[in-house]
Amino acid sequence: MIYLEPVTLGWRPLMLSWINTLPEILSANHRDFIIEFFEFVVDPILEFVRKNCKVSQCMVYWYSSSWETRLRATEHHLP
Repeated sequence: MIYLEPVTLGWRPLMLSWINTLPEILSANHRDFIIEFFEFVVDPILEFVRKNCKVSQCMVYWYSSSWETRLRATEHHLP
């Protein structure tokens, strides 16, 4: 087994894993839209934070782990 820190993996594998847990009622088009939305929004947000905010190393780990929390919170807004 190989262990990689969440920062090394990035947010995409977590998002794709989460997509696979969504209810089957969501069509492939819905899933594609969600993926495209995250692709469009997340990297610019992270870049803005890196450039404009004072971020400690512990906050980098928090950002990575908090994405899972954000994804789980999003589930409550789905049918």
